Amino acid sequence: MFDRIILLILICIGLLFSLTGIETIFNIAFFFLLLYVLHEKKVTFDLGDIVLILGTLTYHLFSGSRLYDAIYFSIVYDTAYQLGKKIVCVGKYLPENKAMIVILTVAAARMISGVPDYLVRPKEATDFWIGWNGNEIVRTQYEMYLIMMAALLGFYILVVIKMKVMWGIIGVIASFASVYMGITTEGRFTLGCCLCGTGVVMILYFIENKSYRSKCGIIMILSIGIVILSLITAYIFNLFGYREMYENSFMAGSGGIFTNTRFSLMKQQIILLKDYPLGKCEVPLVEYNGMLTSYAHNFWLDIARKGGIIPAVLYLVFSATNIISMFKVWIYSNNINKYATIAGFVGTMVYSALEATIYARVYWSLIILIGGMLKGLTYICGSDYKRDDINNCFVFSFIL
Repeated sequence: MFDRIILLILICIGLLFSLTGIETIFNIAFFFLLLYVLHEKKVTFDLGDIVLILGTLTYHLFSGSRLYDAIYFSIVYDTAYQLGKKIVCVGKYLPENKAMIVILTVAAARMISGVPDYLVRPKEATDFWIGWNGNEIVRTQYEMYLIMMAALLGFYILVVIKMKVMWGIIGVIASFASVYMGITTEGRFTLGCCLCGTGVVMILYFIENKSYRSKCGIIMILSIGIVILSLITAYIFNLFGYREMYENSFMAGSGGIFTNTRFSLMKQQIILLKDYPLGKCEVPLVEYNGMLTSYAHNFWLDIARKGGIIPAVLYLVFSATNIISMFKVWIYSNNINKYATIAGFVGTMVYSALEATIYARVYWSLIILIGGMLKGLTYICGSDYKRDDINNCFVFSFIL
């Protein structure tokens, strides 16, 4: 019974990250941790907890926030991290499968909750529009609804190829649908996160299974290389008018992909750090079109802009520990479900690196939750834990 309660809570958490505020998430996470402490009678702290708490405290204190906010969000963020570690360690079901439940539920819930705003968008693409409930929708922030599902494309492809199950096909369709929704709103993050998440998953899978040594693997790698080289050549020499098509498309907006204004904003903010090492930087940043902005469009640099170098470094250390955990899970786990968590982590990290998510507390809490799940998996993956394949753990079969 305890295991089924835990799994129901996992699904609820996945839904709540998309459908409610951070306070409700904190309450259900606190309830889960209380159940865990009563059941297991232990709580673990590691480097991730320490730098996360210190980073949150110093950011709020140095940026001039209230002491209440500093303490409150330190508790909230570490609760999300503790939650991630615990949900993969509790119960008899495989830890990678429980992490997968959270990732797939969050991705599906976010995409579904973004559909109503997509349906009421204007016919002509714009950076802002009024959503179905009357709230203003920012195009780049709207893509937060789509990037996780898009990043999971590689995982769903593996599920279809290796397990040949129907829900893998549904996942592939949903991933392509999220990319389509992103492109038709002239968003580039969804496509970028899809390529990054799928690319990382496929590369890691090929290396893990030594597929790159097989004839099929070599042909696939060569094919991808030829396609990339062909696109670069077509752009340089404007073959078939490819460069003109690119420069006249929304992909070339804000300076294009490789010369995007975000890179200029990040560079400007890095230069300003020497004058504002303790944060509270109010100097506006200049975009490619001459407009002024208060955001560096990078989570860690925006932290440095408001709270200084110290909290930014602490958050960077926290992110580095999560990346290390991701590679440990990839190395030690032989369960294909691990690629769902890896893909979700890559997609959210790419978005944080290129968008101003500093005030999107629910979304940053989600990244912390995924980091906690990766850390929790490292506790178990090196042990003698029985492994299983994905065809024995269809998401909803857990609670039947």
